[in-house]
Amino acid sequence: ILMPHPKLPDTYNLTSIGFRKLQLFSRFLKPYFESYWIVLNYFMKYPQNSIKAKERLKKIETIGNRMYKKKEIERIEALSIINYNNGIEFFTYNGVKGSDDNEKILFYADSIHKYLNCL
Repeated sequence: ILMPHPKLPDTYNLTSIGFRKLQLFSRFLKPYFESYWIVLNYFMKYPQNSIKAKERLKKIETIGNRMYKKKEIERIEALSIINYNNGIEFFTYNGVKGSDDNEKILFYADSIHKYLNCL
């Protein structure tokens, strides 16, 4: 699957069997990135502390359903409340608390898009 390169240190070659398994693994990761993208869309639109925690999750669900209907996300598995809660925790821990945190939002939006394009 992964073979060490014979001449270059810390470099690996991917076999064809490994590539097929990697494609399957990427299909497993896509819903997580899409869920985090949905949560980030919420943070882009709403300022910090503008909505209570219970209402926030409902808003995120609404945004996710709308994005799925518009085909902005591909996997229905991305519409997971557990993933939304994990996304909220991740972004708030890393300093994204609302639409005022524009620089951090752009950083994470670029990162998510970069990884989604690789999948």
